Amino acid sequence: MKRAEKMLDECKEILKQRGEQYGDAGELYDRTSYYWTAFLGTLVKGKDVCTMMSLMKLARLDQTTDPVVKKDTYQDMINYIALAEGLDK
Repeated sequence: MKRAEKMLDECKEILKQRGEQYGDAGELYDRTSYYWTAFLGTLVKGKDVCTMMSLMKLARLDQTTDPVVKKDTYQDMINYIALAEGLDK
């Protein structure tokens, strides 16, 4: 359990850092959804962007055995899913 708690604490710190670097995540993924909607010709919401990004990270897990890359990928997946839940309006 301590390992999971440590991972979640690290994920929170990453979210904070990314927010400082890139601004509000909700605005970013909502903006991205407009581009994806235009490109795909079907409605994509911000939560869908986050969910699809987490699926891309899941696919990446199949391509690596590097434990550092795996940990980073799991952290990204956790954060994308947390953001998707926050954008689920």
